[in-house]
Amino acid sequence: MKKTFAIIIFAFSCILACNAQGKIITVSELPAGCTDFIKTHFTGTEIKSVVLKSDVTAVFEVTLKNGIKIEFNKKGEWTEVETKMLKVPNAIIPAPINEYVSINHPKVAVSMIEKEGANTKIRLSDGSELKFNKAYQIIDVDNE
Repeated sequence: MKKTFAIIIFAFSCILACNAQGKIITVSELPAGCTDFIKTHFTGTEIKSVVLKSDVTAVFEVTLKNGIKIEFNKKGEWTEVETKMLKVPNAIIPAPINEYVSINHPKVAVSMIEKEGANTKIRLSDGSELKFNKAYQIIDVDNE
């Protein structure tokens, strides 16, 4: 009995691990709007890979050849943009957040932006993370 239970737990763990990695898909399988977003904000940058991270919630992760990662939801709306050495394009960042960063953190760039429900979280190139509410008022600061 213990052996059967252990085998079931192991099999279930393997299934979860495989699903967590996602499934590689083609660019043509992305929802409408994803490629337009990339062409508009990352002109001339080619797509390296597209992964469907979750069949249930339909989260698509696009990795560009310059290392930028963009997550899209099933509607084709971006939910996260993350860079390593580059900065997130200003056109993606809401104006009040851009203004806050330029005034309060003038020597750093936004390296990640993520929509978290009604809130927006950003990471700065110095490692700080800032969270804004739906009115783009600062609600949390995490200085690493």
